[in-house]
This record gives sequence, C-alpha cells and structure tokens, in this order.
Amino acid sequence: MLPAYTIGMTLLDQTSHQARPSRDWKLVVALLLASLIAAYSGDRYLLLADSQMMLWPIGAVSVLAAWVLPWRLAIPIMLAGPAFNAIVLDQGIAMVAGRAVGACATGLIAVRLLRMSGVVKLFGSVSDVLRFLAIGVVLAPAISGALAVLVMWQLNGMPSMEASAFWWMCLVAEAIAILLIVPLVVGLQGGLKRPNRDQIISFTVVLIEAVVVFDDLLPDRFAMQLPLAFIAYPIVLWAAFRVSLYWCALLLAVHAGFALWATSMGMGPFTLDTSVENLLLLHGNLVLISCTTLLLASSLQERREAAALLQESETRYRLIVENQSESVLKLDCHGHVLFATPNASRWLPMASNPLENCLSWLCAQADEPQASVMQQLRDGQRVELQSETAGVWVQWRLSPVFEHTDLASIIVVVHDISARRHAQEEARQHLDDLTHLGRISDMAQMAGGVAHELNQPLTAVITFAQASKRLLGDSKDATEALGALDRVVHNAERAAEIIRHMREFVRKAPAEREVQCLERLVREVFSLLAFESRKQRVSLVLDGPHAINDVNVSRVQIHQVLVNLFRNAMQAMATVESGDRRITVRLRNHDGSIWLDVSDTGPGLPEAERQAVFEPFRSESSDGLGLGLSITRAIVEAHDGDINFVDSPVGCCVRVRLPTAAAFRPSRALSS
Repeated sequence: MLPAYTIGMTLLDQTSHQARPSRDWKLVVALLLASLIAAYSGDRYLLLADSQMMLWPIGAVSVLAAWVLPWRLAIPIMLAGPAFNAIVLDQGIAMVAGRAVGACATGLIAVRLLRMSGVVKLFGSVSDVLRFLAIGVVLAPAISGALAVLVMWQLNGMPSMEASAFWWMCLVAEAIAILLIVPLVVGLQGGLKRPNRDQIISFTVVLIEAVVVFDDLLPDRFAMQLPLAFIAYPIVLWAAFRVSLYWCALLLAVHAGFALWATSMGMGPFTLDTSVENLLLLHGNLVLISCTTLLLASSLQERREAAALLQESETRYRLIVENQSESVLKLDCHGHVLFATPNASRWLPMASNPLENCLSWLCAQADEPQASVMQQLRDGQRVELQSETAGVWVQWRLSPVFEHTDLASIIVVVHDISARRHAQEEARQHLDDLTHLGRISDMAQMAGGVAHELNQPLTAVITFAQASKRLLGDSKDATEALGALDRVVHNAERAAEIIRHMREFVRKAPAEREVQCLERLVREVFSLLAFESRKQRVSLVLDGPHAINDVNVSRVQIHQVLVNLFRNAMQAMATVESGDRRITVRLRNHDGSIWLDVSDTGPGLPEAERQAVFEPFRSESSDGLGLGLSITRAIVEAHDGDINFVDSPVGCCVRVRLPTAAAFRPSRALSS
C-alpha cells in the first residue's frame, strides 16, 4: 500500500500546476501539530446554547499544507486531525470519514483552482485576494462540505433535512476559519519584525474595542446592542491605510477571536433569542469586515508597491541622467526648453530659461537654417548638428517625438566631440604624411622618366642657343636668330614646368582645398606620366570632357589619386599586346557629383577580389608596399566621395565619385 501511495502522489504532484513546493521538515512538523490542534479545538469551540460548531480550523490548515508542501506530504497532515479526534473523542466512523474527506477536498480543490487561475503569491495583489475569497473561502468549502455530507449520508443514512443543516454549518464554520487564519499565517512567513508606531496603536485600539464590546463591560442596556459590533469597522479601515495587509489580518484575527469566544459564552451583542440567528449575525459581521479590510489593504499595498517602484525608477533615472557625460534637453515643438539636465547649461546659456528659443540659437551656432531642421524633424528624421565654441566641438542630436501625427516635442542629446575631432585631425595629419611618403616613392620610380623629360628640352635649349650664337655672328639679319631664341625660351619654360610639377607633387604641404578643374588635373597627371606611358607603350586618352567639372579638392592629393590609378592600370596591362594598351578617362556629371571613370584594356579583376585590393599592404607587384590604393580610397573618402569598381566589357574600370564645387558644403566636409 505504501509504495502505491507514493507512486500515486508523485504522479499527482507532477500533474498539478503548483510551483516547486517546500520540503522543510520543520514546516511539516509544525503543520502536523497545527492539524491536531485545529481538529481538537474545532470540536471544543461550540456555542454553549445548543453545541453548534462556530469555527472549523482544519480547513485553513489543509489549504496552507496543500499550498506549501507536496501533496504526498500534505494529505497525511490533512488526515491527521480527523484521525486524532476519532481516537481522543471516540467519534463514529461516519463522522470521521466525512471530516477526513472534507479536510482533504478543501485543501486540494482550493490550491489546485487557485494555481490554475494564475495565483502565484497569495495576497500579492487585489486580483489574488478576490480569487482567494471566491475559491478558497466560498467554492472549496462548499464542495468539500457537500462531499463530507455525501459520505456521512452513505454510511449512516443521514436525513436530508439534517444533511442540509450540517452542510450549511460546515460551510460557514470552515469559510470563517480560512478567511481569518490563512492571511495571518501567510503574513507570518515573512518573519516577525519589531512593530512600528502605527501597528502598536492599531493593535491596542482593536484590543480595547474587542474587550469593551464583547466582554460586557458596558451597562446592560448598551452591551447587548447590535450597533456596537460595527465600532471595529472604522478602526480596521483606518489601519488598512497605515499598516500592511498582514498586520490587518492580525487585527481581524484578534477582533474575531474575542467575538467568537464572547458569543460562545453568551456575551456581547450577538446574544439574541435563537442560536441560529446569533451565528448568522456573527458570521455575517466577520465576513463583511474581513473581506472589506483585506480588499482595501491589498489595494493600498499594491499602490504603495507601485509608488515605491516608481520612486526607485525615478531615482535610478535621475542618477543616470545627472551623472552622464552627455546633456539631455526636451524642447517643445517650437524649440522652447521643457526639461534640461543640470549640466546642460554648460553648452546652452538659455537652458534654464523656458522663454528663449533654444532651437533658433542652436541652428545659428551650427550654421543651419531652422526651417530645414524643423522640416526634417516633422518628417520623422533625426538631425545631427555640430558647432564649435572656444575650441570645443559639440554634437547635437535632435530626435522628434510625436503625439498621433503631430510633432509634440524634441529630444536633444548634447555630446562633447572635441576628443574625436582632435583624433580625426591627427588621422588626417597621418594621412597627409602617408600620402607624402607615397608621392616620394612614386617620384623615385619616375626618376628615370623625369631625367628623360628634362633632357629633351635642355638639349634643345643648348642646340638653339648655339645656333643663335652662330646666326648672330654670321648674319646681320636677326630674324632667324630671334626664332631660335623663341625656341630656347619655349623649351626652357617646358623644362621649368616639368620641374615645377615634380616639386608640387613631392612637396609636403597642408591639404588645402580650392576649386579645381578636374579635366585640367587629369591632363597635368598625363604630363607627369608621359615618359612612363611612352616607355610602356600605353595610350592615355581623355574621352569627352564635360564643360562643368569643377570640384573643391586638394590639388596635390587628387594628383596622388590619379597617379596611383594610372600606374596600377599600366601594371595591369603589362601582359597585353603593346598595340592594345590604352587607359581611358571619362568625366560625367551625375546628381550633384562628378564621376571619373578610369578604364584599361587589361585582363580585368575578378569580382571577389575587387574590394580586397583597397586593403593596406596588399600588392600584386614585388616592389610595391601595397599602400597605393588604400591611400587612394582614404583621400577620396576624405573629400566626401567614394571609389568603387564598375562592370566593364573589357579590362577593368574604377569609378571615383566627387561632389561638385556647387554641392560642396564646408561645414559638412569639416565633420566628415
């Protein structure tokens, strides 16, 4: 039998909806003793007039045991009380069986239905209290009482009229016990604490009220009056506003204990002509005051917990906001300050003045039109602005907040980006140094070509100068001598131009931007690479130059970009027949930008390798550092442009996109 019981209870525990219950053996012993005491006191707590039961505490013990223990441990505790009474009081088999069935049914049904309804913590909220009252106080005792009466009727043939009265007596006595005992015991699970001032006052007042009302301390003409029973209402309702729900449960237990004891002894206001009337009035009064107080106390407790969570959240929020490096402001839809963190006045002098328009000042500082900013915010876009004051760079992030479809407010986050700006400036300086190193490397490789280019005009200068000397000595006519001297001047100027281009290309100077004609920059680089292109038998072609191709760029850096692209194209065509080697440059306007396409007639580049060639230290030649195209991309991106490969029917085509001079914005370029 014992193994079968163990297996059955294990399956029952697994199919129940309860959380993992406690297995503390001290708790098991305490509940076992409580079951014995509850069963014995229930049969002793009777109305003296006709021995009617006033309270049946075994139901409350059953609910507590089923709530905190596995059912394999809870059911023996539920059966212990009725079995103890059968031995001590020598009760009949029908009474013992009915009470045992009723005790088990009360706890199991109440807990199972409570957990199925979603109750995790008893009295955790108003909804939990309502479920406890409906299921634990009314439904479960009603069903268990009916089962107990059914068992007793089957065993000894109880008359129907007597069965109905017995069921009603069991329902009321058990419901009152559950209503008074379960909240009190659940509150004691949190441990005993030293009572505060409000708790001491409320307990003292309720104790005095109970003694005065139910101990017949008043004269006879007052002591037996029913209105006296309602004196406790304002006291416990006041206590619900001042103390916790579990302390209210203690006050209700004290009040009810005195009321039940005094009524059973024939004292207090509930001593009328018939015992049935006395019990109905007493139980009705206790149910009304208990339910009202528990619901009010739980509602107030839920409100206090919500207020505490809100206060904690506000404290945490304020701690985060007031101690972060960024400043936060909230503006109305017109730009006036609604809220600002304490450190916002560091960036905005008018942060503490709600009358001044912060948005207008901000747009003026960032050199942005306010109408354009407001339109972007109304469109739901986030706006980022930058301004500089006394060497400090600040970034302003504006985010719109909508109510329905209208702009209600603007959240502004202010961040000091001076360190980032300085880092960008250092990065640009490093880029300038690196590009200068690249130009020195390119110049070393072009040294032979430079020597050849200079040799031709200088030889011509010498030849024509010697001829001019002979002509001036042999002839009186200076016409031919002047022509020779013109050629001397022309070739000298050509040599000087070549040297000037080389010096500009190699010279380390600040990357100052100015409006340049992109077509002219291409032709200048063609001149720089003229000897190298002739040596490698590569044709340099500028196809269809556009009439409007002005860009705001650094002349030296764009020279570096074009040199790198052209020399890479020459290297790519090393394996192509000499007659088919051609580099074609095309210039086109497109949506506020200029496209510069550099295409060759080489073997092309697989699509999977196209992005990899822009990585640093990646080179196909044995004598290169692999920095040319990496520097090229960095320069183009620093000019607010981009560089990518595009599909080409022959060879490879690289497209450089640069904004036109008309589309160039100095403030935006500064923040790139």
